[in-house]
Amino acid sequence: GATFRAVVRAPALDAGHGRPGDMFPTYAPGGSGRREGRADRLVEGADGAPTAGEISAAEGLAQSCNAVLIQVAHRFAAADLERRLRALGYGERPGAGLGPERPGTLPPLDRGTWSRIYTHASVAFGHELTVTLWQHAGALATILRGGERRPLRLLSSIERDGEVSALPSPAPVR
Repeated sequence: GATFRAVVRAPALDAGHGRPGDMFPTYAPGGSGRREGRADRLVEGADGAPTAGEISAAEGLAQSCNAVLIQVAHRFAAADLERRLRALGYGERPGAGLGPERPGTLPPLDRGTWSRIYTHASVAFGHELTVTLWQHAGALATILRGGERRPLRLLSSIERDGEVSALPSPAPVR
């Protein structure tokens, strides 16, 4: 879950949904209260959660603060966040050719959206979805490349009798 927060934060930066210095309430020490219709949900921070009443988006990511990441994720319409996660490879078979592959799961949109206090909030901190290590590594590599997605690969070249042949690398997708 903690490493998934970067996967929510990076598209938020790309979409202009908050700069690193933007301040967010942490709802410390009690946790983040959410209300939807008649339903209430309390999302507490993990052990070591910040105790300050307000921190920056950058600190929220660095300190893995659920309350901040929920607020960042809520700046997206659920369908837009789901589309961006799919663009990073989540919910799809990786196509690595390494035997049976699983697509993982993204929560289905219900009438074009997610419940804001349950699914939408949970996805923000890496819950209610399943991912494979290959998918997650690929998404994190995309973030590290500044948003350029390339399929992961195990080999970049093949050597035979001292001759090195580079394997073609697909063009990146932004």
